[in-house]
Amino acid sequence: MKIIKENIKLILLIFIISVPATFIVYKILYKERVQYITVDYNISLHKIGFNLDPDMIHFGTLMPSTTGERTLEVSSDYNALVMFEVVNISYIVLDYNKVTIPKDEKFRMRISAIIPQNASLGYYKGAIKIISQRIPKKSLNYENK
Repeated sequence: MKIIKENIKLILLIFIISVPATFIVYKILYKERVQYITVDYNISLHKIGFNLDPDMIHFGTLMPSTTGERTLEVSSDYNALVMFEVVNISYIVLDYNKVTIPKDEKFRMRISAIIPQNASLGYYKGAIKIISQRIPKKSLNYENK
């Protein structure tokens, strides 16, 4: 009976140590990364322009009732679930809001600035928030949305 009690204590001790340790390791390995890419455009009636600077996503100058498109290429050095969100800027449309990217592969998506006829003239600036999270290989799901 004494041996059984000691074994139960040992099993409980292992359980108490291993559960938090597993949680901590999982949180370290599968931690989310958050990045922001700045997006801007100018709405004007007088000219059309563009800007190809690589520091952010520029749509240049757009007129009402026009559309500008850019391509964002995303890659990862690990299997990743990547989520996209438009932050603080109107008229920006993303082809996808969530994708899975296998390790060392590239994913391309279109970002559009769709300017309606009644848009107010002026300069617009915001961002695309990108949240990436490492995922196990067995969790890869290629149904991108």
